[in-house]
Amino acid sequence: MVDNRLHRDTVANLGGALLPVALTFVTIPPYLRLIGAERYGVLALASVLLGYFGIFEFGTGEASARYIAAHSASSPRKRETVFWTVFTINAALGGGTGLLLWAVGHYLLRVLHISSQMRSELLPAIPWLAAAVPLVTTITVLSGALDGRQQFVTSNLLRLFGDCTCQVVPLLVAIFHGPHLAWLLASAVLARGFSMVLLFVACWRQVPLSGLPCVDIGHVREVLLFGGWATISGVIYPLLKTADQFVIGVLRGPIAVTYYSIPYQCATKLVIVPNSIVRSLFPRLAMRSPTDAVDLARRSLSGIVALTTPLALVSILALSPFLSWWLGPTVARSSHLVGELLIVGSWLTGCIALSGKLLVSQGRPDLVAKVHAAEIVPFFAVLWFAVRVAGIEGAALVWVLRSAAETLLLFWLAKLSWRAVSSLLTPSALLITAIACAEIARRDTRLLVILGILLLLVTCAWALRQIPRVHQRLKVSITSLWNSRRPPEVDNASSAVSGTGR
Repeated sequence: MVDNRLHRDTVANLGGALLPVALTFVTIPPYLRLIGAERYGVLALASVLLGYFGIFEFGTGEASARYIAAHSASSPRKRETVFWTVFTINAALGGGTGLLLWAVGHYLLRVLHISSQMRSELLPAIPWLAAAVPLVTTITVLSGALDGRQQFVTSNLLRLFGDCTCQVVPLLVAIFHGPHLAWLLASAVLARGFSMVLLFVACWRQVPLSGLPCVDIGHVREVLLFGGWATISGVIYPLLKTADQFVIGVLRGPIAVTYYSIPYQCATKLVIVPNSIVRSLFPRLAMRSPTDAVDLARRSLSGIVALTTPLALVSILALSPFLSWWLGPTVARSSHLVGELLIVGSWLTGCIALSGKLLVSQGRPDLVAKVHAAEIVPFFAVLWFAVRVAGIEGAALVWVLRSAAETLLLFWLAKLSWRAVSSLLTPSALLITAIACAEIARRDTRLLVILGILLLLVTCAWALRQIPRVHQRLKVSITSLWNSRRPPEVDNASSAVSGTGR
């Protein structure tokens, strides 16, 4: 029953991650047609700005999920106190950050390289942007609370509804009222506010909430300390993710960035699958003792690796033909090896996610933040040297090596056994073999297909062995199917022999 619910929650998280991407893909063409490229670019910048100011929620979303899950066996009144404490801290931080954006918004407009018309349209929208900050930060707490109660289907449905309305409503405003930026941003903020109300109603029922807000002052320091370390990690990790493109731009120029960023965007989508699984596991890890949580993480790691390794292998083998079909042979020739290496790095990142969330679920976000902080200087130094010597391929290789080093370090800190680390050796060898096959047969499609099928069969056979229950079910099913297809004369002959013996 627990496994079935975990599967359902993972599917819900996958849908919640993938459907907004598909919706964005569908809505971009009408947006560009109705409001133009410049206004759409300004909206994108506004979204980036909100994302940056959203950092100042100080990890209260993750704190909400962690503490409510940890008190799953406590009384409803205790969970309610935890919720209101985290919610109040978040509202204060989000409101203060929104006021800061309102105060500096006029100065930020002067920095942006936009036309005077766009600046005049955006100026009245600054209060709406400021109001959006506490909405965005509050939604993280509400979603975290639902995650802590393992209500992933409800959380994803409501957030998906919010994403849909936030993209569709401004589009309708552009159709029926016009493409003025102030109206577009105001409609997006109101749509997001409505989705926040729905999330709050869901929390009222699921936490549950019963009366007036009650804040535990003694718990405030613990939440702020937890959130502070989560914020440090949230600030540093994006720098580590984007440092390669910055260094490439400085040393190799914008064309090299293009040939690197295209496969990067493709490769990093692979982490959606393990992140969806880990998000479902997080409250289950938080409600367990340290020993039980480590045991659950070890068992879950086998499933994550078994699921993502065939996906990564197919992605490596198909990348060059896909890039050639999608963007032409020039891009494929320049980007294929980079993408293949980055797929391995993304596969490792999916493994890192589990060990990092294990540490956070047990109240040690400081260890994750310290690991990220310790990586900055050596990573930048090695990256700079690699890009100068080997170009974008060197950057991709360093990114893989950083991911491998971070995997080993976080596994050790999370007290996962050496057996957990060694379980990555075979899939790593399979992925490296896939890169070699892709490079050898890149100009021979038939050879690539033959090698790919053989390697995929080996990988799938290995992956099934990593999940004993699935392997046993498949074995029983195959045996039953074989027995059901046995010729009836065999059974008759057996009966005759038995009768003769009697």
